[in-house]
Amino acid sequence: MPRTPSLVNVYFWKAHLPTTMKLLQLSFMLTLVLLPSASAGLASHRKLNRAAGGNAIQGQYIIELDPSIPDSRGFATQVLKRAFQNNLIETYDYALKGFAVKDVPDMLLNFMLNMDDVISMTEDSVVEADAVQMNPTWGLDITDGQDNNRYTYTYTGRGVHVYILDTGIQANHRDFERRVKSCVSYTGE
Repeated sequence: MPRTPSLVNVYFWKAHLPTTMKLLQLSFMLTLVLLPSASAGLASHRKLNRAAGGNAIQGQYIIELDPSIPDSRGFATQVLKRAFQNNLIETYDYALKGFAVKDVPDMLLNFMLNMDDVISMTEDSVVEADAVQMNPTWGLDITDGQDNNRYTYTYTGRGVHVYILDTGIQANHRDFERRVKSCVSYTGE
């Protein structure tokens, strides 16, 4: 199977060319790159991962890169920025190597799916944190005010009382913004 060229090695047009010319050159380059695999009857070796739960953000994708890519921003810039100025949403270098894009043509998405440097492509989606813990531990059921063997996490912190046993807490620290209701000190401080 012929190796698909890496985006790092693909030459893209100069920034001063008109947008129409850029798109024509992109189409020509993609045709040259994809033609051998199309003529051989080879399908993409990766699939677009669809978002679960019906919460997909239309037209937004997260592209995961090979961890050996030294700079995901440079990689994404080389692919997108010259032709699609505002389509790069974010780049990632820590939890995963990659970037997020929006509103890119299907032709470019298919091209990226066939690249050796791209591990996966997933539809971006909205995720909401909401959970109910049944039979909660550590007395959480008592702290929420209802003894019903469940604790509902809202994850906003609003309305949650936190009980801290610590060797010291600075109640007037700016992060607390005067939210410490009562602070009992057994050390006299």
